[in-house]
Amino acid sequence: MIIVLDPGHTKGYNHSNVVPEYVEGDRMFTYAYILKPKLEAAGFVVYVTRDKIDDDPSLRERGYFAGQK
Repeated sequence: MIIVLDPGHTKGYNHSNVVPEYVEGDRMFTYAYILKPKLEAAGFVVYVTRDKIDDDPSLRERGYFAGQK
């Protein structure tokens, strides 16, 4: 099975109003790369739509990327 993780947004995007140090774009990127090796260890083939935290592919690019896998 192939899984494509899309950690959405980009670096510094979507700060929490409640916890200012929580930034969704940064945190989801981190989580994706924590989850990826765990899924691979379970036998899945895993891709991530952002290779670098600064990457910000459009929604269209993300969908195209996933569709090619």
